[in-house]
Amino acid sequence: MRPAIARRLSRLLMPAIETVWIAQSLLPFLWRDGNLGGREVRVLMTRLPMHVLQARLDHFWAAHPDRPTLGDFRAPQWIADAEAEALAYASQIVTPHDEIARLFPDRVFKLNWQLPPVPPSTGPVLPRRIAFPGPTIARKGAYEMREAALTLGLDIVLVGSELEGPGFWNGVGTRRPDPAAGSAGWLNGVAAVAQPAFVEDRPRHLLVALAAGVPVIATAACGLGQRNGLTIIPEDDALGLIAALAAALPSSERDTVPS
Repeated sequence: MRPAIARRLSRLLMPAIETVWIAQSLLPFLWRDGNLGGREVRVLMTRLPMHVLQARLDHFWAAHPDRPTLGDFRAPQWIADAEAEALAYASQIVTPHDEIARLFPDRVFKLNWQLPPVPPSTGPVLPRRIAFPGPTIARKGAYEMREAALTLGLDIVLVGSELEGPGFWNGVGTRRPDPAAGSAGWLNGVAAVAQPAFVEDRPRHLLVALAAGVPVIATAACGLGQRNGLTIIPEDDALGLIAALAAALPSSERDTVPS
């Protein structure tokens, strides 16, 4: 679909067009076909460059060979190379993602994340109920989340799909949000939201939680930067996640956290 869209857009790029604003997903195709040379190019970026993204996943896969999904979904080499060449050529990178912005300090136009209009969370916080936006896959921190849940005896609200296979959450109390509860209903009773991701380009659920006043624990890879209500922990750090989650529990629950 993306190559087809790129071909259609290329027919609209008349010689008189000197500046092109382009989505990152279309960049390799328009660059490969020679449609961007000689123009000013500004790129809207929503994820890490492919070379950086794939190198990061390779690093964590080497550290955790028992997590095969870390090796899924690698782009063809020509796409990664074309994207890298086009990004090097681009005059401006436009992004709200804090980690992406740091890769292009001299060319970035930093957008602000917009908090969605959701009402504050007002219901009672239930003991040890934590939400994991997911999906349940290694690159989103599912293994660290499972270890923390088992250690702290947490009840996990699973918002995303389960991609690590059946039985992944065995031994952990899990539940799914009530579809009738609305777009932010998954936050009902939740003490905190945790996303210990290795990579994350669309932290929409984290923004919903922050807008509702629910504490969020996430890695720098989620791209939110420093902000009120957010605790940033390192990637691949189950102990750091456990400590942050224990601190987020209601005070009456902290006294019963296993040492």
